[in-house]
Amino acid sequence: MQCEICGKDAETTVKVRVEGSEMQVCLNCKSLGQEIQKKPSKEKTQKITVKKKTSQKRKSVYDEMDQIIPDYGEAIKNARENKGLTQDELADKINEKSSVISKLENEKKLPEEKVIKKLESFLEIKLRE
Repeated sequence: MQCEICGKDAETTVKVRVEGSEMQVCLNCKSLGQEIQKKPSKEKTQKITVKKKTSQKRKSVYDEMDQIIPDYGEAIKNARENKGLTQDELADKINEKSSVISKLENEKKLPEEKVIKKLESFLEIKLRE
């Protein structure tokens, strides 16, 4: 190993503290700092683990899929068009982003419970089985 002070290759090095920094140094440079003693290993103690109570379990996405009709996107789009609204106008009416409406109509996103209620109420359609 190489001495961190003089740079010489040394067979054995000692860990010393020089001006607050810990270094591996050769036996010749050892006197430039204070030698750091190795701490004896502590006995292993058993760790006690305490399990936290988790809040309500999250609903599975598959549970929600069972409740929603298979062609929900088409149903939303048809109902919106029957009312003569654009995606932006529908989004404004139910206080959602137009990108959410677009993703729902293309069935790229499952509607959340609150969005289902808003759509069912405003568009007068049924999205759940």
